Amino acid sequence: MEMTRNEQFERNLAFFTEFNLFLLEHPEYEDQIPDQVVIVYLPDNDPELREANRIVAEKRRRDGEQVLIVRTGPLELFRLGKAEPTLELVAA
Repeated sequence: MEMTRNEQFERNLAFFTEFNLFLLEHPEYEDQIPDQVVIVYLPDNDPELREANRIVAEKRRRDGEQVLIVRTGPLELFRLGKAEPTLELVAA
C-alpha cells in the first residue's frame, strides 16, 4: 500500500521539528543551508518515506529548484543527539 500525502506530511513534520531543534543546538550547520532551498529528508530507517521524498526531491530539482538532502538515522537517535544528519546540496 502506498503512503498517503497526509502520512508523508506527518512523518516529515516529525523530522522537520527535530532538524530545527538540532540546528538550534548546532548552529554551525546553518552555514550549509542556503536561502531559498527546498529541504528534503531521506531517513535511513524509513524506506517508504525515503522513496516518497526522493521522488519529491527529483521533481523539485527538475523544476529548477535547489534541493538540500538531509540524510538521517532513526528519528529516535536523532532526537537523542546520537545521530547527526548528513547534508547534500543538489543543484537545480
